[in-house]
Amino acid sequence: RGDFGVSLKYGTPVIKEIMARLPYTIVLAIAAEAIAVSISLPLGVLTALNPRSRLSYMISTLSLVGASVPIFWIGLIFIYIFAVNLKLLPSSGAESPRHLILPAVTLALLLIGNLTRITRASVMDVLGSNHVITAVSKGLAPRIILIRHVLRNAFIPIITIIGIQTGALLGGAVVTETVFAWPGIGSLLVDSLFYRDYPLAQGIILFIVFVFITINILIDILYAYIDPRIRDVIWRG
Repeated sequence: RGDFGVSLKYGTPVIKEIMARLPYTIVLAIAAEAIAVSISLPLGVLTALNPRSRLSYMISTLSLVGASVPIFWIGLIFIYIFAVNLKLLPSSGAESPRHLILPAVTLALLLIGNLTRITRASVMDVLGSNHVITAVSKGLAPRIILIRHVLRNAFIPIITIIGIQTGALLGGAVVTETVFAWPGIGSLLVDSLFYRDYPLAQGIILFIVFVFITINILIDILYAYIDPRIRDVIWRG
């Protein structure tokens, strides 16, 4: 019925507390994912088309570093540089759009590293396939080959990683929200554990599970839309 009980700390229904924090988490997730996708896809395609260039090696190295560096460390460095020293951006809270910049960029850096590597590997794998070689032999323009034959077939693993990342973000970016005092579901989960508010913690965890299941269903639907082979298998039953 969606009744997770009453929060021991706030004295209000658990679902009410989750819904109150959900908009902040959604805004942060959309901003971080938008930044990551807009940067990662071009970089991944560029490195796949020129795999032996110096730029490709540099981007691949930076992607690996970005995916390996602890996110809380990146957040603290950003706070020290942009909030404490330069005083350009606020370090915590969610009172204005300016408060969104640091946590969104911090999250995006982590996502960019993984998504760039997945995009590069996926595009390189498709570039060596028979249908791409056939398209090249027919004399099609490189742009048409890239858009119609390469990217469309390379999108399945890319969409998978985007879906997983989005599900994780909507479930609450616990570390980032805690570092920047962003009032989302992640920071609410930390508070519930700190105050031993078990009904609230259980409700949040169940909500996160629901989000992941929903995202996975949407990804499966997108698979059928992108890849005709999957769509044919579904129709044949």
